[in-house]
Amino acid sequence: MTTKGRLAAAAVLLLAVVGAWLAWPGPEVLPSRSTDAEASAPAALTQAPLGGQEAGAAPSAAAPAEREAVTSAAAAPTTGTVIAHVRWGDDHAAAGITVTLRPRGCDPRYEGRRQRTDATGTVRYEGVPPGRLHVGCQRSLESGQRIELAAGQTIEVELDLAAGLTVTGIVLDADRVPVPGALVEVAMMGLADSFPEIVAVSGADGRFAARACPQWCLVGARAFGHTA
Repeated sequence: MTTKGRLAAAAVLLLAVVGAWLAWPGPEVLPSRSTDAEASAPAALTQAPLGGQEAGAAPSAAAPAEREAVTSAAAAPTTGTVIAHVRWGDDHAAAGITVTLRPRGCDPRYEGRRQRTDATGTVRYEGVPPGRLHVGCQRSLESGQRIELAAGQTIEVELDLAAGLTVTGIVLDADRVPVPGALVEVAMMGLADSFPEIVAVSGADGRFAARACPQWCLVGARAFGHTA
């Protein structure tokens, strides 16, 4: 073979090798491990905002108004508050006086709420259903007041106890021995729809004193180990 023939054959062989190398498939590029994890992982769970709107959704024009209506309905009060200030006839605070709050027209023995006044002569009733109510002291019926309570309202009343009677006495047992710590009760005579009210506790010598008792009343006492 001549020199020119050998050169031509070598050139053809070189072109064939280069073409085969260019046509040979390259190595497959695999995605990274983090890419696989991101592709296979479920979408992150997100809590939808209050009001029923899904996360990522564009708020509608009515959404703020709806949320405001829901908030207003949830915050709307359903009960009220009644505060009573009780004073003796001489304008001093009446501490330890039982005050009854009840719906008008009900049986006061069973359907009323009773609280005793604190050192300032005040009682406070929370969570009172709205309606027509009566607040007063059993020992002084003329001091009672009628009120009409609305939801969310606070009503304060002043109750002035009539001077009435001041009853003093001593509690004795069957052997005429003084009984300390006895509960002294007073009930209005001829008033069947009320319970006796505790007005005093006997001292170490069995003696007691009770202010502002009704003019016509029954006075009794009870103590542990004794009949009333």
